[in-house]
Amino acid sequence: MFSPIEGEQAAAGRKLVDYFQQNNVHPDDVHLNVYSDEDDFVAYMVDKKNQEIDGYLADIEAYLEEIACLRVEVKDLKAAAAAKDRQIAKQQAEMAKQKAEIAGLRSEVDSLSAKRPTPMGSAMDASDRAELEAYRREDGVDRTGHRPKLPK
Repeated sequence: MFSPIEGEQAAAGRKLVDYFQQNNVHPDDVHLNVYSDEDDFVAYMVDKKNQEIDGYLADIEAYLEEIACLRVEVKDLKAAAAAKDRQIAKQQAEMAKQKAEIAGLRSEVDSLSAKRPTPMGSAMDASDRAELEAYRREDGVDRTGHRPKLPK
């Protein structure tokens, strides 16, 4: 004859077997731990939770290390971006300086172009040119370079 505890254990075992059969649970998927008393069960559960907590703490430490590495990388990238920005600003300033120089040279060329060189090679302004043309007309010099025919 079974003691009441053994009978309860046998009934519980039969219930588990029935449950596993009804739910298609393979026997290899079942891991039963039998504890001698409630204190052993509580100690097991506490140990299991401690292991779970330790796993979470290890994950947190790994995340913190990754965050630290990413912060360093972000800092380096910001420094590199700032250096590039300074380089771009320097190049833009140089471009502005060159554009100003080009504009100055163009205005100088334009002002010099207004004074066209004479056949003698000296530069003349518009009033000097007009005066020269007047003298040429008085002297009978053709602008095209042809001399008028002299009377015989």
